[in-house]
Amino acid sequence: VDPILIHARFLVYPPGSERDKSTAVHDDDAAEGVAHEPSAQDTDRRGKRDKKPQGQNTARKFGSSKDEVGLCSSRMTRPEFSPSECQFGDRCKFEHDLRKYLRDWKRPDLDTFGGICPIWQAQGRCSAGWKCRFVGSHMEEREASDGRKELILIDNPNVDNPIDVENNTIGVGTRNEISIQARTELMKRRFKTPKADEYTKWLDAQAQNFEETGKHRPRKDDAAPEKDDIELDQDTKGAKEDNRARYISPPYLPSEKRRLYFGPETPILAPLTTQGNLPFRRLCVSLGAQLTYSEMA
Repeated sequence: VDPILIHARFLVYPPGSERDKSTAVHDDDAAEGVAHEPSAQDTDRRGKRDKKPQGQNTARKFGSSKDEVGLCSSRMTRPEFSPSECQFGDRCKFEHDLRKYLRDWKRPDLDTFGGICPIWQAQGRCSAGWKCRFVGSHMEEREASDGRKELILIDNPNVDNPIDVENNTIGVGTRNEISIQARTELMKRRFKTPKADEYTKWLDAQAQNFEETGKHRPRKDDAAPEKDDIELDQDTKGAKEDNRARYISPPYLPSEKRRLYFGPETPILAPLTTQGNLPFRRLCVSLGAQLTYSEMA
């Protein structure tokens, strides 16, 4: 008789034995969760699988575009000892200690442009404040009247009228800038666009009508007799008439839309997904581009 092999987990030991005590589970919740707890090997495999890059450009390394912990906006352009009041108070998730932010959380300064901030050099002040990647070029530590040392942002002495970074929302050389309130409403989809919504609704209805018409459109068979061809043509004509009857005119006529001229003397920058940010678009405009598209989200 061939021996029968039984896995150890299916063995039942006599009550009270040493084996029974070592394998017994006294907690019902623990017993139910034994089979669901992932092992260290499974966790390691899952972690490697989650971290594996996917899609195109997997070999490109972009680094981090954000600080590990951001600085609160109430401290962004203010001196160390006189910050603005944070509206969130103790519930704020950003850093309020300026020195800790600069020491532990902020990304290191760049050495491009000789380490000098180009915005500060041109406008007298930098709107990014302490978050600027060139902040070392427009900050210094001064001793206060009580003997304490305070970190402050300095102005460019070569610029006569520095910009007001706290109240100015439109940058130099920028047109058609929207307010912060409108930007927030757009981001949260609270900005009303009735004309665009009406036209989009019409486009969706036309697409649905086209899809339904295509499903019921008769197909012509090359090997069909001539008599069937005549009947097929009649059915096709009837379907076209029905489609014309269901057509709804667009809510806005072509004459009501603003026309854009495209020609050889108006170079256009095509929409880009990863490089169409504002600095790049401004560079293209300086090189002759007449029309650019914002980044696609």
